[in-house]
Amino acid sequence: MSAPQASSWPSSLSPAEAEPYLRYWEERFGIPVAAFAGLSLLATSRTIYCSRGELSHFSWPGLRVQQAGLPFLRRIGRHLKPTTWAAQRWGGLATRARLPLDEGELLRLVEDGELR
Repeated sequence: MSAPQASSWPSSLSPAEAEPYLRYWEERFGIPVAAFAGLSLLATSRTIYCSRGELSHFSWPGLRVQQAGLPFLRRIGRHLKPTTWAAQRWGGLATRARLPLDEGELLRLVEDGELR
């Protein structure tokens, strides 16, 4: 009999529970669900994490988890927001919601923090 895990441990999402998060990437950015093959998703109240392989078989009672896997999406109110890490990892596959910038626009964005 294994001891219960610490409440800080994220919930492992089943494939059916993970599907809406993967579809978000496809619907919003045009990144095919197949790009995320082999990932397991875990969730806390605010963050969806991804990892390779299955983590649900671990049982580490008393272990306080700071982060399980890599941050994939954040829940902001009723909306989802990609994490910087995920955008850097999969953003090159996006076919929608892209903003091409020339070098001058990129420099202005870096200097000013916004484009006008």
